[in-house]
Amino acid sequence: MELATELPTQPTGGISVCASLRVIDVVDIDTVNENFTVTLELLLEWAAPDSESFQGENGLEHGADKRDKDWEPEWFPSWEVAGLCGGLENVRREFWTTKVTERGSLGLLGSTKLGYRVSQSTTFTAKIVEKM
Repeated sequence: MELATELPTQPTGGISVCASLRVIDVVDIDTVNENFTVTLELLLEWAAPDSESFQGENGLEHGADKRDKDWEPEWFPSWEVAGLCGGLENVRREFWTTKVTERGSLGLLGSTKLGYRVSQSTTFTAKIVEKM
């Protein structure tokens, strides 16, 4: 299975995104039709772009409240699952921010500048075709 990601170009040349994919459950395997259904969790983490606002209802500070399940950043990477048959099911997506207070102190990518890191967790079920 391939995971394809697509990142919009930023004015500063781009944003590095760390991705982790975890298999939660193998729901079904159909060897005759060469497909399988799995439940996956995709975890993404990136440094908040300079264009992202810090304060206000949708600001990065508001995203630090993990109880607010509706918060979304102004920018986040888009992604797709290669070989997807139909659409994603049982999609649950959450975002949150973490303030970086010391250089190199936080995150999967390691921080080189002070600011905020944004994390996204998406859990979903997908039927994937793997034709030979």
